[in-house]
Amino acid sequence: MTRWSRVAGWTALGAVFVWSAVATEVSLGRMVEGLPYMWDFVRRMVPPDLSVLGNAVRGAIETVQIAIVGTAVAAVLALPVGFAAARNAAPRWLFYSSRLLLNAFRAVDTLVYALFFVAAVGLGPFPGVLAVIVYTATVLAKLYSEAIEAIEPGPVEAVRATGGQEVKSLGDGLMVAFASPVDALRCAVDMQRAIAAHNRDHPDRATEIRVGLHVGDPPRE
Repeated sequence: MTRWSRVAGWTALGAVFVWSAVATEVSLGRMVEGLPYMWDFVRRMVPPDLSVLGNAVRGAIETVQIAIVGTAVAAVLALPVGFAAARNAAPRWLFYSSRLLLNAFRAVDTLVYALFFVAAVGLGPFPGVLAVIVYTATVLAKLYSEAIEAIEPGPVEAVRATGGQEVKSLGDGLMVAFASPVDALRCAVDMQRAIAAHNRDHPDRATEIRVGLHVGDPPRE
């Protein structure tokens, strides 16, 4: 990149900034004029009015309740969407369409969802619960899909080799990937036994898959 091209690029960025500032009516003078009103607002907050403490506590508890219900429901609803948005768990058309929808829904702020549901079901905590469900479900589905894509393929291939269905194989592989070391070791042993039983019942289609589990620091060379 030449010096003139860099100068042209920075000039274009500066022009876009000035154009945006003018369009949004940015004014340092109005900011300075509003400083006394800001200070008056802060001054009237101290000392706090304890007569509204009861309403504040009830509102805080209601907010926590909204978060609990919304997050719990969203965690369940996001699970199938997470599988649909995982590259190694869904066909290409479902993967790309799910990722596109997740990106679109995550781009909308929770407040917009709340206003939408207020128009639909009225005022109260319920529209807040619905807003938290929709937004949190999209975020968790993205996290679920990334976790599913990051699992080791070995456990999934081991379960699939014993005749397990695709969804069950992926589910068992996730259990091995995210379970505690003891549970993961128990699941790995069960897989080995299932493979042994499969080889005994179907000697013409015998297979050997080793399911390993490493706990702790890697061994030194």
